[in-house]
Amino acid sequence: MGAGASTNGTMVCLELPAGLFAALEKESKRKRKTVAQMLAQILEDRADYLEAERRMKDVRSGKVKLIPAEEVCRNLGL
Repeated sequence: MGAGASTNGTMVCLELPAGLFAALEKESKRKRKTVAQMLAQILEDRADYLEAERRMKDVRSGKVKLIPAEEVCRNLGL
């Protein structure tokens, strides 16, 4: 996949500071990935982090109740 290629998503054009791009390029070569793949992974990781943060906020506020694993296992007869 090339720097602008997309296999199953929407293409986005970004203008990055030269230093940041150089760092991404260096890391992408080390990992044998394209800069586009690296950026896609970074954005996906950030989205996952934000979702986890939102879920934890729901737990802390009492909006969502957690059930201990032991209780789940007991209720399932495990």
